[in-house]
Amino acid sequence: MGVPVAKTGVMTTGGIHGKIADVQETTVTLDVGNNVHFKVDKTAIIQNAQQETK
Repeated sequence: MGVPVAKTGVMTTGGIHGKIADVQETTVTLDVGNNVHFKVDKTAIIQNAQQETK
């Protein structure tokens, strides 16, 4: 079983934005809204979507 984490907004290398719902050894489950979840490899997470870009 994974480790529950705070809902942190992130973006994947494919441009998918979501909130981290769960973390496993090599994967992250993203909540992308409307009860839809994606499981992606940890290496696909490229940035915190809540960071300001200038």
